[in-house]
Amino acid sequence: MQRQPPATTGLPGLDAVLSGIEPGDNIVWEVDAIADYQEFVSPYVAAAQAAGRHLVYFRFADHPPLLARGSSTEQHDLDPARGFEAFVRDVHAVIEAAGRGTLYVFDCLSHLADMWGSDQSLGNFFQLTCPRLLDLETVTYFGIYRDRHSAYAVEPIRGTTQFMLDVFRLDGRLYIRPVKVQYRSREVMNTLHVRSGEQFRPVKESAVLAPILSHTNGRACRATSAAATGGGCSARPRRWPRKTARAAARRSDWKKRCGGSVGRCGCIGPASPGWPNASSNSKTTWPSATA
Repeated sequence: MQRQPPATTGLPGLDAVLSGIEPGDNIVWEVDAIADYQEFVSPYVAAAQAAGRHLVYFRFADHPPLLARGSSTEQHDLDPARGFEAFVRDVHAVIEAAGRGTLYVFDCLSHLADMWGSDQSLGNFFQLTCPRLLDLETVTYFGIYRDRHSAYAVEPIRGTTQFMLDVFRLDGRLYIRPVKVQYRSREVMNTLHVRSGEQFRPVKESAVLAPILSHTNGRACRATSAAATGGGCSARPRRWPRKTARAAARRSDWKKRCGGSVGRCGCIGPASPGWPNASSNSKTTWPSATA
């Protein structure tokens, strides 16, 4: 059996920062705009095509296509509106047919949460799909919009993927911050790198770091504030306190904001395990990731 060329991001400087790309790596890019995701997809696709690798593109979002139709890429057009189960079946059927060592590009996953009306469903999809891609020694690119989703999407994705990279622009320059680098050098974790051509150099100068951190922290604070005041559930505690007057007030406040029902943010309701006095047989579980 002919040995496949090693996988690469198509950017030697980024390969160096990540200590190389290995078979089975799933790489999630957190971006503000699809153009920032495209900036990393294009060199990855070009390198794959130059090496003659089997490349599959899953097209399902409403943003402009990441790959041109008619290239040497195998494209599958899917419709998330058919529902969660149908979408998972369609994706897994393609993955099984493509076999080992295939390279993949997914559209921005945030569109799935929009179509299904559930961050939790997005998290479930990733937990069901990512492990199988790892088993088949693939390399896969996923995009997701930053500050768009609750922990019900972000935490399963971060906990399951091998790489999670924060991407943003400031003053016309492109920066990345590795949030997760599984089994690689931890020295790059949460270290800002600025792109210069095909190279990525760490940002260490305080005069440069200060405005960058101020920009990102301010954005995160604004997002949290907007969620808290606009009906989002970022203010809802993970576990409800014991039944006290203050706990009752907090429950009442949350119910006013969210309507007390399961919504896109994955809110729990009175019959869920996280709600006080929930019955022992009332459970909301996620599908376990299949190998």
